[in-house]
Amino acid sequence: MHLFIFIILKNTVSCVYIKEKDTMFSYTNFNHHSFFMYCKIVITVRQERGKL
Repeated sequence: MHLFIFIILKNTVSCVYIKEKDTMFSYTNFNHHSFFMYCKIVITVRQERGKL
């Protein structure tokens, strides 16, 4: 679970950093997509554990 949290934080930081440079807009969009995907995974894992 710590790995998921680390990846989310890493993606968030890189998003904020790259937003300062308009040259890499597509990379920022990719990171936002990854960020939301990992959020969904973490939420799903928590829900599955709640059922068990």
